[in-house]
Amino acid sequence: MLTKTAKDAWHKGQVVSALFLDIKGAFPSVDIDRLIHNMRKRGIPKEYTEWMKWCLGNIHTMLSFDNYQTAAFIVTNGLDQGDPYSGICYLLYNADLLKIPVPKIGKQILLFVDDALVTVIGKDFAETHKKLRSIMN
Repeated sequence: MLTKTAKDAWHKGQVVSALFLDIKGAFPSVDIDRLIHNMRKRGIPKEYTEWMKWCLGNIHTMLSFDNYQTAAFIVTNGLDQGDPYSGICYLLYNADLLKIPVPKIGKQILLFVDDALVTVIGKDFAETHKKLRSIMN
């Protein structure tokens, strides 16, 4: 998609700028209530979202280092990065990012789990910089 976008723009004498984003700590920082909200907003039945909330709301862990170990405590946010559902859940969690750009004026965002690519097209780099800034703001 990136290659096609760039080649199509170059063919028209335009400039393409891209911003690659890798969201650090993406899975552990997911707000479960926001995830459930986004799932419901996209029409996922309540039975599934309630089950997901129950699964994600019953996670306990403890910290161990040297000869010390904490008592078990509840993890209130986050997805388990190894869980098969986590990738799908994270895409639903981040789906609103796709509403930010306006493809008709040369702005788009591509998502792959916790990686995002923002591309903008303009007549010169000053214009693409301005478009990238507007998306990030």
